[in-house]
Amino acid sequence: MMCAVHSFVPDAVSTLLYPRGSSGLAIHRDSKQGWVCGLSLGCSATFFFQERKDSDRSTVKLESGDLIVYNATKLLHGIEAITENSGPEWWKQESGSETGAAYGIDRFVVQFRDSRHVQK
Repeated sequence: MMCAVHSFVPDAVSTLLYPRGSSGLAIHRDSKQGWVCGLSLGCSATFFFQERKDSDRSTVKLESGDLIVYNATKLLHGIEAITENSGPEWWKQESGSETGAAYGIDRFVVQFRDSRHVQK
């Protein structure tokens, strides 16, 4: 699948927190808020996406510091799995925990959203 972002001007910011032991995020398509630029922090996660329920699923492994840009209203997407204890060294040091679950959170995502370009 190929798509292009002609301009991305975020008008909203949100966060997703994945508590220690979280299994991921179920498949869904956002009804609003268009394009997403997501910054991953903490433990690694397997992000998946597909065009339709009957189409093949693609996956991307997101490490701490990775950025992903996609149209959340067009693609079905979610988090297949979170790899426990995979956070970077600074994540472990900040939490004071060998598991790296800073404040009981395995993974933290900052999402910058551009809701002006919602496509249906």
